[in-house]
Amino acid sequence: MISSNKIYKLPDMPKIKEYYIYIDGVKFFVGTILRRPNSIGLVFHYGILLGVCEDNIIWIIEENSWQGVSVLSIKDWLDDWSEDEVEYDGVVSLKYKNDIIQRAIERSSKKFHIYNNNCETFATFVSYGAKFKGFQSLIVDLIFQIGLIYPNYIAEQGTDKLKIRWKLFKRRISHPVNLITIVQKNEVKSLPVHD
Repeated sequence: MISSNKIYKLPDMPKIKEYYIYIDGVKFFVGTILRRPNSIGLVFHYGILLGVCEDNIIWIIEENSWQGVSVLSIKDWLDDWSEDEVEYDGVVSLKYKNDIIQRAIERSSKKFHIYNNNCETFATFVSYGAKFKGFQSLIVDLIFQIGLIYPNYIAEQGTDKLKIRWKLFKRRISHPVNLITIVQKNEVKSLPVHD
């Protein structure tokens, strides 16, 4: 994507003159969740309304896998999709503006993870202040679980060592944390096990 405007990395952001926009005659404030089809059109890409700057550019905060959390113009966020394809969940009060912006800044240091920290979970956390596994995370989980049925069966039929390694593998890919196991003479010496 070639950007038509500057892209900001939080905590940097454009100077906002109005923390609201009108959609169909209704005033929606900072924190309004916007969603559009993603690049391949199978799922949605989410963003959060930030506001409008002096140049009358509408700015959106988004989380994506290649740039992390950034602030970009709505034109760049739409990425060739039409405004008619955007759905929204509006915030109708300016009361929580500072909380919403602060949550976005705090969350900007967290790395993207397709299941635990994607654009949908980012948007709902920033807007509502609560962790939420959305529809897309549930779809990813379902695909993941279906894909692991046969390998899981094979691992459970194997040796204790294979079972331990399989548990570690499943733990690692389902939780974005760094696991360190000490392997010496092909034996696992330290083993964080979580079911």
